[in-house]
Amino acid sequence: MRNQLRRFRLARGLSQQDLADLVGVSRQAVAGIEGGAFDPSLRVSLGLAAALGTTVEALFESAVSRARVDASLVREVASLSRVDLAQVGEELVALPRHGDNAMVTGFGPAGALVDSYDGGGVMATPVRPVRPTLVVAGCDPAIPLMAGPLNRLDPPVDLAWWSCSSREALELVAAGQVQVAGFHIGSRGELATALAGIVAEPMEIFAFATWSEGLVVPRRLRGISLSGLLESGARLVNRQPGAEARRLLSAVVKAEGGVPEEIAGWESAISAHLVLASCVARGAGDWGVASQPAAIDFGLGFTPLAEEEFLLAVPSRLARSREVRAMLRVVGGMDLRSQLSAIPGYGNIEACGRHLATV
Repeated sequence: MRNQLRRFRLARGLSQQDLADLVGVSRQAVAGIEGGAFDPSLRVSLGLAAALGTTVEALFESAVSRARVDASLVREVASLSRVDLAQVGEELVALPRHGDNAMVTGFGPAGALVDSYDGGGVMATPVRPVRPTLVVAGCDPAIPLMAGPLNRLDPPVDLAWWSCSSREALELVAAGQVQVAGFHIGSRGELATALAGIVAEPMEIFAFATWSEGLVVPRRLRGISLSGLLESGARLVNRQPGAEARRLLSAVVKAEGGVPEEIAGWESAISAHLVLASCVARGAGDWGVASQPAAIDFGLGFTPLAEEEFLLAVPSRLARSREVRAMLRVVGGMDLRSQLSAIPGYGNIEACGRHLATV
């Protein structure tokens, strides 16, 4: 973004403090915007334009570079044409706008268009500036609730959610490709075990929420037991390898003397709780294991198998970064908590954002 703020301010004989007073922001905020340290929110942009008697378009002329950039690819996919770009520490990462990760309510706008990629990295042409972005990997469909509050901060921070299993989330944070890994465990005693062998550096662990994970079935099968499902030959819609739901199902089936791999549909690999619930609701499968909030959202029957806690893991070296500080401000705020409390099935919301441990 080509910034004309200083030129317009000086042309009107205003100091940075004068302009800050007119808009209702700090002098440091005006200085930061003029210096390109951050982009203003929409509210501040409109205030600056009004105070200077011009338009937002004239004040902040778009000047997105069309030069190709080199970025590390979060996951290799069969075909790739659109990505989002985010700075994670010292590395520029590319998150494919592909499949489940492209689906919100439709095709969302990408931040860059891919010119070429070799599986490990991409050459892409940005179509908008690379803004400060919090990149969170994990399977909890409530993660996008952070987006609104993050964008309302001054200056704003974007959110990029990479929907994936708990294991993949931890692998990505260990590889330096996301700032935050969301993962769920059955008890705090499993915390060190969950990170062992994946994450080698110190991590700060924060609470998010709790939920039940269990059997998700259509209404016609409400109340049926796991053994009843296995005996009936009902077809499973399974989560992908590395997902806690898949691990939990495997453990429960083995405890009942069954062989997980012999279940019809075991080979399926669904990437997210809401996607799995949607498949069951629409008859693409007969049952699966997912979170209770996902089951409730689709009006499905639910039988709990385990109580779990969804946690956020941040590398200690990134804990003071702008993006992580913004996240902690948001997850500890009433805006996100009120949104989360309105979704049935989530618990322990009052602890959201609480620092639990350094591991």
